[in-house]
Amino acid sequence: MSEWKTSSIDESCEILDSQRIPINDEQRSLIPGTIPYYGANGVQGYIGKYIFDEPLILLAEDGGNFDDYQNRPIAYRISGKSWVNNHAHILRSKTCFSQDFVFYSLVHKNITSCIKGGTRSKLNQADLKEITFIHPTSLPEQRKIARILSSVDAVIEKTEAAIAKYKAIKSGMMRDLFTRGIDLKTGKLRPRYEDTPELYKQSELGWVPKEWEISELSECLSILKDGTHLPPKRVLEGPLLLSVQNIVEGKFTLTKNDTRVPWEFYNTAHKTWQIQSGDVFLTIVGATIGKACAAPNNLPPYMLQRSVAILRGQSGLLNTPFLYFYVLSSFFLTQLMNSANQTAQPGVYLGEIAKIKIGLPKVEEQNIAEAFFSSISTIIESETASLEKFKSIKQALMSDLLTGKVRVTVSEP
Repeated sequence: MSEWKTSSIDESCEILDSQRIPINDEQRSLIPGTIPYYGANGVQGYIGKYIFDEPLILLAEDGGNFDDYQNRPIAYRISGKSWVNNHAHILRSKTCFSQDFVFYSLVHKNITSCIKGGTRSKLNQADLKEITFIHPTSLPEQRKIARILSSVDAVIEKTEAAIAKYKAIKSGMMRDLFTRGIDLKTGKLRPRYEDTPELYKQSELGWVPKEWEISELSECLSILKDGTHLPPKRVLEGPLLLSVQNIVEGKFTLTKNDTRVPWEFYNTAHKTWQIQSGDVFLTIVGATIGKACAAPNNLPPYMLQRSVAILRGQSGLLNTPFLYFYVLSSFFLTQLMNSANQTAQPGVYLGEIAKIKIGLPKVEEQNIAEAFFSSISTIIESETASLEKFKSIKQALMSDLLTGKVRVTVSEP
């Protein structure tokens, strides 16, 4: 098996920065086309001419993700015709180096010590040349390591594409279910308004099925509250005091910064009601207005700060799961944002939420629609979990393979 050594970028790559041609937005607009125009972190637009036509590594010169290198790439690969602007260094590997291996050695590398400060962090070419990485001296071993990592990348890209597809399906489904709804006789979407206008009526929300009632949320909610407005004393033992910070990517979860309040304070605030599993949490203060999630059933006792509203449907009139998906829809969010007060600290009053309109199908129809929503949401959650697993696998492989901790077996040519 080959030995490993340390090489610099200057030793391993040709730096093609001198071939870059500066061009401003106005000049670029005069050369329309479909050729990618690349910057520090990816495609910045398209153009009708090209400078390069080969596989290359682009490493951010300025404006890169240098401080977040572990989670976001500082380099990326391109191929085919391209134009690269002055915000990315351009690398081509030399003969004894696998270009893909060099890429994987750089893509999440900590080079913060090489970055010059200022208003826009920059990696000068002199410092670029001095960046080092370790590698096997055997080119076939470099190539095999790169192939392994590329195969994981392919799975990650496929999974990301699947998630994007299912999210698009969900978006279309939400639009259809909140405008066409379900025909209870067939269990399928009603025909479109354009094909069967006799099945629809005009409303404040546009054309909706004749069977639907247009209601304000105040008429079909059993709970519409927000969290505490009082600054309680913090204690070491007691119920948690949670906020908008606990709503992360559509999930309600605990964080390391959560604090606790006295039981007496909690019991006073919840004397007449309690949060239930499935209640809809909606952020109503600040820049995060409109984030939503469903209350989980596996947390210790907790209460909410005023930045979060709690909504619950009225039994027999509005199913809370159906309400949750409505809160995620553009039909709800448009009304919500229109009702926000435009101050230094934007917010939405509960009274304004109560006025928001909803097209209300029969409960049986809501149940079928909610099943559709839940089905596609479950698929997206499953694919997202797979994506995180594959990313963890890739991270472990990079740690093992790019350091020589785990060796690969190759047949020398």
